[in-house]
Amino acid sequence: MKFDRIYTESILKQEGEKVMELMVSYERRGMEKEKVNVAKNMLKMDMEDEVIVEATGLSHEEVRSLKEELEDEA
Repeated sequence: MKFDRIYTESILKQEGEKVMELMVSYERRGMEKEKVNVAKNMLKMDMEDEVIVEATGLSHEEVRSLKEELEDEA
């Protein structure tokens, strides 16, 4: 009986850790998407790439890629 309880608690702890990892992963993805959305809005406002890089934390390459993406959409 004691072994069953310990085993169950161990499994629940592992599952809880997996759930937390997933939550953190989804939160990070959401934050990255928001950075991209902010950068796109800043590009539409004709802001300088350097300002966008500094404000969002995206790389110069990511900003250039977004700029090209917006130009292709136009």
